Amino acid sequence: MLSGHAVTLSERSASGARLIEDVASVAGDKEADSTARVLYRASFQELMPGYLQYDTIIWAMISLLLVMAWGIGLLLLLYLPYKRYVLKRDILSRQLYVTENHIVYKATRPSYFPFRGIVKKEIKVPLHLIVDVIIEQGCLQSAYSLYTFRIESIAHGKPAPVDELQFHGVHNPDILRKVIIREASRRTQEVQGWKSRLNSGEGPSYLPPSSGFHSKVKVPDSVLLHKIEGVSQSLKVREFSMCSAISFDFW
Repeated sequence: MLSGHAVTLSERSASGARLIEDVASVAGDKEADSTARVLYRASFQELMPGYLQYDTIIWAMISLLLVMAWGIGLLLLLYLPYKRYVLKRDILSRQLYVTENHIVYKATRPSYFPFRGIVKKEIKVPLHLIVDVIIEQGCLQSAYSLYTFRIESIAHGKPAPVDELQFHGVHNPDILRKVIIREASRRTQEVQGWKSRLNSGEGPSYLPPSSGFHSKVKVPDSVLLHKIEGVSQSLKVREFSMCSAISFDFW
């Protein structure tokens, strides 16, 4: 059903140059991290009416198919107004923004089970771990100008890409894709620079926590030789002391 076009990070340039220059950065905003600058903030409110109608049609079609299954479809139809209310609250609370290091997604909605409290969702995806940015559009979605926006990344300790973040109804998905590609390319180059400097023996002997990987620090040969000589001298002193003590006891 989600047949359509997909755009991946293969479009990023080999040199890591900026792919767009027409997206303005929002300077000075402070969000989750006190030092993180918000570069782009997405919006969902513009497409909310179409998204609600799209979701209602999907739910109604499933309910009608289940009407003959012991009345389950009728229960789903009765549940539809509450589901629309929850989805509307979810869309109104959504926050999606790109910082210098992460993509941050936040949402707050009532539980789909009535009187079960509030559900809060927060996802942070490191930019240097992103491998794919995919935009899909199905036949029914095209009637409401909706897209499925999916971000795939390399999770910590897992070599295969995973669906880190997926959402619907974002306004101007192409601009969001360009911003993510641009910043992910920049951040990936920074991480690779840290790796090359560590491997060449330049730079500090540690990596910042945001780099997302651990490397072994090379110790210079001169330091190792100095340590070995010190241990050898210590052993010789101990051996001489033991021999002196034995000779003294003998006499």
